[in-house]
Amino acid sequence: MLRQGFTQSTSVILALITMSAWSQTNLELSLPESEVTTQIVIQPNYAEVHKPEQRPVLLAFSPDNHALAYSSIKQMAPTEYGEFWASQLHLLPLLPTGQATTLIDADSTSNFGFYGAPAVELTWPDHKIHFVISNGDDSATEIRYLVKEQRLENPKIGEYTIDEPYGPTPLQQAIAKCFADWPQNVVETSNAKWLLEGEKALYQSRQGKNGSDLYLLNIPTCKRQLLALPTQSAEGRPLVNRLLGGVVQDAQLLLALESFPADVAKNAKVRSNTLLLQTNIHTLGSPNAEWLNWSYGLGNNYQFEVLSHQPNKVLFLIYQPGQSCKSKLFSLSERQLTSFTVDNHKICNAAVSRDGQLALVLSTKNTSTKAKTSEAEPREADQIWIVKKGFLNNMVN
Repeated sequence: MLRQGFTQSTSVILALITMSAWSQTNLELSLPESEVTTQIVIQPNYAEVHKPEQRPVLLAFSPDNHALAYSSIKQMAPTEYGEFWASQLHLLPLLPTGQATTLIDADSTSNFGFYGAPAVELTWPDHKIHFVISNGDDSATEIRYLVKEQRLENPKIGEYTIDEPYGPTPLQQAIAKCFADWPQNVVETSNAKWLLEGEKALYQSRQGKNGSDLYLLNIPTCKRQLLALPTQSAEGRPLVNRLLGGVVQDAQLLLALESFPADVAKNAKVRSNTLLLQTNIHTLGSPNAEWLNWSYGLGNNYQFEVLSHQPNKVLFLIYQPGQSCKSKLFSLSERQLTSFTVDNHKICNAAVSRDGQLALVLSTKNTSTKAKTSEAEPREADQIWIVKKGFLNNMVN
């Protein structure tokens, strides 16, 4: 249920289900799927709608929550390599929502493209908007826009390549310190994600069985705990699980994993699945530990992004690269996992401001008879919803 003032405007659908649980003593069994227990449908009258001329993609709130930066993508003249798409950067004032202005146009960003100039990152951490443009291949350019001066800093052309990090991150440095007794090359090439920045992290080692042992790590104390994960598919095939990310809220731990069969050739094309596994963090390491599988309907090739940590909940997005309107938005609290939907729309992207305001990039569903029978892909993103302030904070815990 929602608190007073939100109940009539937002539909809450409660589906009571029987959830299958399993302990560490029978992890070799396959994991039946469960459906999310609570679903919140965001209604149109609970948002201000902005319809850009070009397809919106990325979102970033200003530090003071008074504006929203967003990128759009525009088709340019074809090149000798085929179609060429370039990104633009826009600023949309809020309180109330006004008219968007273009800060960086497609003619400018196209200069940094080779096969195209898509935006791959948009952040607004301070008085500068950081806008990263790919060349459509393996390198990228960061363009910084000075908001108060209303001008660009000189862009650093080809500052870094997409598949090469700048250097050791604070998390990588912390992992190296906590695993100082391990070979350096193993630690540096392993997989690590923050749960709570500076406090807790997930670390996947290349040293264990199948090269996928997963640890819960307390960063200040370096205390580590090996997590026992499901090892078989529903068909009984052995699995390898790759960490995508995770969140912790109160006593609840949720993991996002890419799961694929272990008994296949290394060069074979394997269709993976995405798992969302939840457990009570206080039962880890005991026979009472239970994993609940919330992966219903996710399929393969999803990525994971934490949008916000609020006092009583954490919001995260599950999305497919290149399939921008197949994203799924969830909230995890101490009591339940909640999914968000929008009637007659697909969620393409989402962002949350520092004070808890939600913005969504949406596409209108293709509801034609032909689309239903052919299971056509959803339409491209065509609008931005600025959900009214207080919506997230007034959700049930």
